[in-house]
Amino acid sequence: MNIAFNGYNEDTGWYSLHDYYDAASYSALNINDTIMDIYRTGDAYDLPSAELNVCDWRYLLNAVTYYNANVNYEALNQNGGA
Repeated sequence: MNIAFNGYNEDTGWYSLHDYYDAASYSALNINDTIMDIYRTGDAYDLPSAELNVCDWRYLLNAVTYYNANVNYEALNQNGGA
């Protein structure tokens, strides 16, 4: 994941997210992503299809709650909130 988001074209032969935005912005935008730990639901992935819409929202809410409690977002902000 780190290479896909932060790698360099010279090393990979393809554009990472970092290289794409660097090229598209004429080097005015320098994105360096932090890859966070995987959030694990603890649930099986073979839920009946009728439940998927409800469960997707529950998973999203639980994941956001988890990351909000475990990530220091201020440390990731490199432009002072602008």
